[in-house]
Amino acid sequence: MDLFDPRILQLLTFLTRHQAWLSPHEISRSFHPDGSNTTARTIHRWFHFLRESGSFVYYPYPKANALGLQDVLVR
Repeated sequence: MDLFDPRILQLLTFLTRHQAWLSPHEISRSFHPDGSNTTARTIHRWFHFLRESGSFVYYPYPKANALGLQDVLVR
C-alpha cells in the first residue's frame, strides 16, 4: 500500500468533508470508494497504516454537549 493510494486519498477526503469524528463502523457504513463496500476492519488497517507511515492521527472530536457545554464554531 502507498500513502498516495487513491482509496486512502478518498478516505481522507471523506473524513475532511464530515466535520465530526466517526468510528470505523460509522465510516464503513457511509464510505463507498468506487461504489464498493469497505469493512470496519479495512478502515482500522488503513488508520494503522496512515499512523505508522504518514504520522496521521485521527482523534475523537470532543462532544461538548455531552459535557454540558455549548458547541461554538469560530471562523
